[in-house]
Amino acid sequence: MKKQLQTTTKRLQTQYKLDVLGIGDKYQRQNFKKWKEIKNDWENGKQYFSTCHIRIHVQPHITQSGSTLPK
Repeated sequence: MKKQLQTTTKRLQTQYKLDVLGIGDKYQRQNFKKWKEIKNDWENGKQYFSTCHIRIHVQPHITQSGSTLPK
């Protein structure tokens, strides 16, 4: 699961250069002053989104275990 997320995220950064995950929105809420300085270069210009390091932490939660096949 983690590898798939890493691959998808890297593709969004390098191939599409689009922040469809909303990482910029989260950064804006946490670092508003800095965001005001870089917002125009997030996806365009200096493209901070394409070059930022994104750490992925997967914490699966299993709500039900067992077989889904009929008995």
